[in-house]
Amino acid sequence: MSRYTFTHDKGFIVFTDTETNRQYEMNINSGIFKNAASGREIKGMPVGFGKFLDNYCGNDMVVYLMHRLRGLPRRYGVNEYYYLATNLLIFQRASDYLNLVDRIQNLGVVWNNSRDFEIETLDFVNKHFKMFSAYCRNTENPIVTDFVRRYEKQFYLNSIHADKYNLTDEAKDYIFNRKGEQFFQPNSEYLPYALYYLSRGLYEFSDTDASFKLREFFRMCDALEQKPQKEDFYRLYINTKRTYEMNKAEIDANALKRNYNRKRNALSFENDDFIVIIPQTADEFKAEAEAQHNCVYSSYLSHVINGDTYVVFIRAKSNPTKSLITCEVSTCGAIYQYLGMLNSIPTNEAILNFKYEYQKHITQTWNK
Repeated sequence: MSRYTFTHDKGFIVFTDTETNRQYEMNINSGIFKNAASGREIKGMPVGFGKFLDNYCGNDMVVYLMHRLRGLPRRYGVNEYYYLATNLLIFQRASDYLNLVDRIQNLGVVWNNSRDFEIETLDFVNKHFKMFSAYCRNTENPIVTDFVRRYEKQFYLNSIHADKYNLTDEAKDYIFNRKGEQFFQPNSEYLPYALYYLSRGLYEFSDTDASFKLREFFRMCDALEQKPQKEDFYRLYINTKRTYEMNKAEIDANALKRNYNRKRNALSFENDDFIVIIPQTADEFKAEAEAQHNCVYSSYLSHVINGDTYVVFIRAKSNPTKSLITCEVSTCGAIYQYLGMLNSIPTNEAILNFKYEYQKHITQTWNK
C-alpha cells in the first residue's frame, strides 16, 4: 500500500503522508504548499512529495506533469519534453502552465500524446480558451491537438488578413507551414508583398523554395534600402540581385562599419603590450586568413556582415601589422574564440592575460 495519497480538484492538490499523518495543500496557481491543519506556508516541498511524484503512475495530468517538470533537469534534452524545457519561459511561471492544464483537464479532455504538452499547443488553447470550451462541450472525447488542428490555420490566416488576397488552398497551406518566417509575421512590413507574390503563383516547390527566394529578396531590399514593388516577382528578384551584386562591396563595407560602430567602445581595448584591431574591410579579413591559415574570411566574414558575431585581431604593439591572435566575440559580449596560427590555442602567459583583461573590459562596457 502506498504511503502517499492525494486528491486534486479545482486548482488544489491535497497531499497526505499516511505514515506521519500529515496533510499538505498546494495551490497550483501560486505553487505554494501549506500545512492543511495549521494553514502555515511550507518553505519548499514537503518531505516525501518528490518521492511521490517520482513513483506516480496515475492519470491525473497535473500531477503527472509536475513529475515530468521535476525530472527535466535530470533528463534535459533526452526525452519528449525537451521542447517544453526550452520554451517554458513563454509562461511567467510553471504554475501558470500547471493551472492551464488543470483547466483543460476539468473540461473532460482526452490526453492524446506528447504534443498536448507543447508550449505552442497550449499557448494557442490558452489564447482561444472560450472557443476551446465550446469545442469540448460539443465534441465527444475532445482532444487538445484535434482542436488545434481544426482552428490554428484559420486563426493564423485571419491574423495576417490573408483573405485580402486570391490565395489558393495550396498557397495557404504553404504559408501556414512556414509561419515562423519573419516575413509571414503579422507585424512584418514585408508581409503584404509576400502574400501578393504568393497569390500570383510563387510556390513552385519542385523547382525552387519560395521562402528561400523571398528571404533572399527581402534581405537584398534591406541592404539596398529599397522598398519592394507589387509586380512580377521573378523580374523584381533578378533585377534586385543584379543591383545588389554590382554594389556588394560597398554594401558589405557599410554593413561592417555599421555593425562594428554599435559596439566600438566595448570592442576597442589595449594594454602596455597588445592592442585590438577592428577590421574595416573584407580585404583585411582575407589578409588575416592568409597570415593565420584559418577560415575567418571564407566562413566568418558573412556572419560579421550580417551582425551575427564580431571578429577582431589582437596584435603586439611592437609590431601592429603582424597577425597574432584572431578573436571572435559573440553578440552577447563573450569571447568565443581566441586562436593563433592554424587555430592553435595560445600558451604565452602575456597573451592569455590580455584575453582575461579584454573580456573584463567587454563585460563592463558591452551594454553601455
